[in-house]
Amino acid sequence: MKTFVMAVLFALGIAAGPVLAGPNLVQNGQFLSTSLSSPGGYVCNTVGSTCTSTVTDWSATCSSTNQCGNGGTPLSLLFAGSGGSAFNGGNALNVSLANSPDGGNMIGDDGDAIYRAPLFQMINGLMIGATYDLAFYQAAAQQGGYGSSTSEDW
Repeated sequence: MKTFVMAVLFALGIAAGPVLAGPNLVQNGQFLSTSLSSPGGYVCNTVGSTCTSTVTDWSATCSSTNQCGNGGTPLSLLFAGSGGSAFNGGNALNVSLANSPDGGNMIGDDGDAIYRAPLFQMINGLMIGATYDLAFYQAAAQQGGYGSSTSEDW
């Protein structure tokens, strides 16, 4: 089985209007508010039969409860300074990731179409006809123990 990871270095910001410094409409865009402790861990968490997110203001959907925080979930929260050691329950990455340029935490998402999972948030305060810019950092890495070629995309 070929497994690969897309470590997404999010510093999400949505600013309204043309080149105006508007409010950041994304909540917890640096993923600093979480129920997890360092070095991070699974974004999906099973509460009863429901898969919930461990990252405040963000929702995550895993393909089944079998992939929800039990070693198979494709989403991991990686704390700044951890180098990605918490990816997929401590499997880590083949390379040590640098910190996000904005100093926040990172989300690691498996880039394989079979295993990846969405991470999303409802954005409020948008106005009809306004222009918005979305910016974020992205990097690619591979889960430890795997060495085949990978491709990453959005």
